Amino acid sequence: MLPQRILFFISLPLLLAGCTNQSLIKTLTSKSCPHHDWYRLGYTEGLQGKPIKQLKTTFPDCDSTFILEQTAYESGWQEGINQYCIPQNALRLGKMGQTNKATCPLDKQEAFVAAWKKALKTYCTPNTIYHQGQQGKDFPKICENPQYKTRKNLEAYQKGKKDFAQLASLKSQFRDIEKKIKLQQDRAKGIRHELNSLRKRYTNEPFNPETQCHLRMLQIKLKHLTARINSLMEDSKEIRHQYEAIKGKSD
Repeated sequence: MLPQRILFFISLPLLLAGCTNQSLIKTLTSKSCPHHDWYRLGYTEGLQGKPIKQLKTTFPDCDSTFILEQTAYESGWQEGINQYCIPQNALRLGKMGQTNKATCPLDKQEAFVAAWKKALKTYCTPNTIYHQGQQGKDFPKICENPQYKTRKNLEAYQKGKKDFAQLASLKSQFRDIEKKIKLQQDRAKGIRHELNSLRKRYTNEPFNPETQCHLRMLQIKLKHLTARINSLMEDSKEIRHQYEAIKGKSD
């Protein structure tokens, strides 16, 4: 029979390995199977109008070591959803054009849906739908119901899409003009630099005929460039005015 001291040293690595494995398993498992205050989790999700979930489906990696308290979760969710399913929240959803995804208790469902539909009428209006088109967005899906997809709303959307295309065109024109202005300004800057260099060179002596001719040509070019820059700036100003006028329709 082996002495107890020898048995201890033989079994110690096995004991440590077991502890290490259990710790590792628990660490890895806790990432996919977190410890929760299940009541609070249910309450929080219910208060946000989220649908109730089955914890075994949501946390499939949990084993028997980790207790999924479905009853506590559902109790919390019932408390949260009861506080969420009030007409004020339904009105907020409808006015923002958001879908009603809440599963309210039967005694609150009818009033909640009625308030949501009432508020949705204030969202699915020509002004809102025009704004969607003007931003290049699709016709709001939430307004696809025949009740809201009226002739006025469709015309407003088409007008918005037309203005969106016009705004895009004006943006492109504005960018092109700005590039042209920059190019002409760089040319004018180069001519001014050359004129100043000539004047400095001939500070104490008169210009010869050839230099005088060149000087006059530079001055004429500078005059034309300045006129061109001023004209482009007027065009840029007009385009900006047109852009702001169209953009202001949605304000």
